[in-house]
Amino acid sequence: MLKKSAFLFAGLVLAGCANQPVAGIGYFDAVAPTTAVPEPVILVPVASPDTDMTASLNDAVEAAIIEGETAQPEVQVATESSTKISTDDGTLNLNVTSQAQQKIERDKAGVLLEAARAQYVIIEPGALPNIVAGVNIGLYARETTNAVGEKIYRRAVIKSRFSAVECGKFSTSDDAQRYFLANDGPEKDPLNLDPDGDGFACSWSPDFYRSLR
Repeated sequence: MLKKSAFLFAGLVLAGCANQPVAGIGYFDAVAPTTAVPEPVILVPVASPDTDMTASLNDAVEAAIIEGETAQPEVQVATESSTKISTDDGTLNLNVTSQAQQKIERDKAGVLLEAARAQYVIIEPGALPNIVAGVNIGLYARETTNAVGEKIYRRAVIKSRFSAVECGKFSTSDDAQRYFLANDGPEKDPLNLDPDGDGFACSWSPDFYRSLR
């Protein structure tokens, strides 16, 4: 009786174990998978490119690379004459690439400009000579032969003391001689410009005009 009970108990245990769900299948309905299985990719061989075309392309690329490496750009070199500055208008030559060099050129131009300004002299105009129309003192000097102080014409002795005052009214001796000849000279001397009677007013001398012959 005891053995039958044991066998019965063992049978129940085995039956219970046989009804347990495996990996949850016993508790849920089977569901079809939602992820589509990708189809296999079939690789189709591609025809190889033309070998002659590829070789020509490679040759062209290599030739372009070699030409680019060997070709050197032309370099513009500024000569000494092109780097100089114009001192008359103050402009800089743009071929001078260095700012320091440009400053040196500006300083040199400034020195030259200051030196030119220092030599610049303004001459004030003087009074125009009092030229008497119709009187040529040069021709008169060449037509006379007597020396300065050699008396040719008669003069009043009393008037000689006032000669210096009258001569002081003229800027130059040439002006005095012109006025003297235009007013009855040399025969007469109303203004007492020729007190010694040589025919030459004040300190005028004919030697310069005689030397022009």
